[in-house]
Amino acid sequence: MSGAEQQFDDPARSANKSFEPTSEAASEARRYADDVLREWDVAIPDDVLLLVAELAANAVRHARTHFELSLRLQSGSLLVAVSDADCAPPELVDPLPTASGGRGLLIVNALATSWGWEPLPGGKTVWAAVHAARGH
Repeated sequence: MSGAEQQFDDPARSANKSFEPTSEAASEARRYADDVLREWDVAIPDDVLLLVAELAANAVRHARTHFELSLRLQSGSLLVAVSDADCAPPELVDPLPTASGGRGLLIVNALATSWGWEPLPGGKTVWAAVHAARGH
């Protein structure tokens, strides 16, 4: 295998950061993920950063609580998880073409290898997994 196709044999890595539910939070989460993945020497397709931003934006828009972004790299897979303090499950909907929102989980569903959610005491975690490859 060559450079970008080479999978990781490194031990698992993880990073976490909390964010407040502000209008800048999705952009801040995206920048944080970009910084962490560069530090880990992970190839960063725009799709991965879009996935991070969508999960963060959903937490801001629907939960309206602080949230934590978790990144975990293991065996060639990157797990992106957002935990918030809202117990309501995420809903995958099919919005009208004229709707101004409602496409976040459709985007996550399209970009992730797999995704789901888990209830937590006092909240939930929404996660998505993608293939990870070494950077340059």
